[in-house]
Formats: sequence, structure tokens, C-alpha cells
Amino acid sequence: MPPSPCLFYSGTQQVTNTSPDLDADIFFQEFSARISHLHRPLVSPLEHLLYGMSRHCATPEENVQIRQVIGDIHGRMQEIACAASQIERLHKSLVDEHEKMEELSRKHLVLIAPVWKVPPEILSYIFTLSAPPSSLSELDEESSNPSLVLTHVNRYWRNVALSTPQLWTAIYIDAPTLQHELCVPKLLAERSGNYPLTVRAYHHRAYSEEIIEFLASLSPRWEHVALDLCVEMMEGLRGIQGRLPSLRSVELTSVVRWRYDTPRAHLGFFSNTPLLRHMAIASPFIPEFRALPWQQLTSYDGPVSVADIPRFFKLGHNLQECFIQPMRMSSNQTLYRPD
Repeated sequence: MPPSPCLFYSGTQQVTNTSPDLDADIFFQEFSARISHLHRPLVSPLEHLLYGMSRHCATPEENVQIRQVIGDIHGRMQEIACAASQIERLHKSLVDEHEKMEELSRKHLVLIAPVWKVPPEILSYIFTLSAPPSSLSELDEESSNPSLVLTHVNRYWRNVALSTPQLWTAIYIDAPTLQHELCVPKLLAERSGNYPLTVRAYHHRAYSEEIIEFLASLSPRWEHVALDLCVEMMEGLRGIQGRLPSLRSVELTSVVRWRYDTPRAHLGFFSNTPLLRHMAIASPFIPEFRALPWQQLTSYDGPVSVADIPRFFKLGHNLQECFIQPMRMSSNQTLYRPD
């Protein structure tokens, strides 16, 4: 198929070059001629001496010829280097011009684009798809950074991101590193609207009523929660009992090593959790047997009193994963077979 005529724009006037093939032929003829000139044979009058096995001592006449050949070779090398440099500059110029034409084409395509701006509903949905999952194991103070990046693109993206509550449902509380108390966690809780939350809290300093009140206020929206708290802080959460309608998984840890005389939080406030399926507990949080909904759990990792182990297996018929940490509360306990 012959190439289409080249079009040159000058203001509103369109001029058509009716002989592009002729111009192209002339250009390539001149280009090919110059390249062919660089390939012209360079014959050495002493070529018969180049492949000899023994060293040849040049005569004065041959010495003049050798120097002449070397000069011709260096001249040819300079011609080749000059041509290569010109071709490289020409190639770069053409690439730059091609990029300019692409940009000009994109600007004109915008004029006929069916959609000039992505509607906020679609952009919000894209944001939620691109947001990283709120995994308890990976939740830290930088978990909200991807969502914050969206607010720095432009005003439109910022408004859409701030009005998309799914982007702000991961809340991390680390009391020793809080510079302004609970400023950031409270801001995230506000932006998340009424959506279920993934919460991770760490606090082993003095009892903090502010942290307890904040966590308790969010308990109806807890979906996945990991608490690394001292026993006193855990006891302070008793008020959330019966206020955990969305809770699906709980992970409780503590740096305190369990001993027989260690004060224990009995975790009775997790007994009424209709959606709870996964629970992981580390000492000293020893649950009383009636404190957890064993019948509905599918995953459990934690302590069980030795005396309660038979009942544990009888009631935990939905368990798919189970890691038991046997805890003998006294030395004279006897195991009884359940009825």
C-alpha cells in the first residue's frame, strides 16, 4: 500500500505535499550514497606482508607507504565517526519530534473524548480496589500512607479520597509513639464513617482511660482486632460486652509471662459475639471456659485449662484449625470424661 500524502498545517490552512515519494527517494539516495562512500575499498599496497609468519623489516620506501596507509585508515575512521555522530543526532531529533507529535495528538484526542473526568463514584471504587488489604499482621503506623498519597494528587482526588470511608478503616494505636495523643486514630475513625474497622492497639504503660474510652467507642464497628495490652487495660474493656456485633477475629497478646499467681483477664466480654470465628490468645489472658462461643469458632490458638480440654473438643465441632496451650491451674486437677 503506497504511503498517504504528508500533511503540513499552517494556521487554519491545510497544504498537501503531492510528491512525498519523490522527496523520500532523493533523501534515501543521498543517504545511501554517503554510506556507500564510507564502504569504498581501502587497498594496502603491502597487504601481502600482513599475514606473513615472519617479521618483515620495511625498507625506507615501504615505510613511507605504511605511514600513508595508516593516515588513510585514520581518515576513514574519522569519516565513519562523523557520519555516526550525525546519524545519532538525526535519530534523536526524529525521536524528539515523534514525541512532540504524540503529545499534540493526545491533546487533540481530548477534544473528542466522550468523558472528560472520571465520575467520583467510579474513582472512589477504583481507590478501594487499589487500596492494600488491612491485614492484622501487617497493620502499623504506615498502613494509612497509601490512602494519604491519594489526597496529595490534586483537589479533586483529595475530596474523593476523603469521602471514601473504606480507605480509612485500618486504625493503629501505639501509645508510646503517639505525638498528639489519639489525634490520628480519631481522625481515621471519623473518616471511616460507619464501616467495619481493623484495629491494632499496643499499650503497656500506665492505665489510660482515654485509650479505653476510644477503643470502647469503636467496639460496635470492630471487625478484626489485635490487642497487645496489659491486664489492667484488658479489664478496663469490660464495658464492650454485648457491643461486638461485627467482630470476626480477635488476637490478644501480652509481654507478661504467665505464672500461677499472675492476675488473669477472663475475657467474658467476648461471649456474645455472633460473627466471631477466629481467636488467638497469649498469656496471661486465660479465658474461663464459658467466656468464649466455642460452638461457632473455626480457628483457635490459645490456652485451655487442662480440666476443660474434654469439653473444649466436645463443643468445638466447627474448628478447622486448633492450637492448644494446656494450662494446669493447680497440681491436683483431675480430668473427667464429659457426659
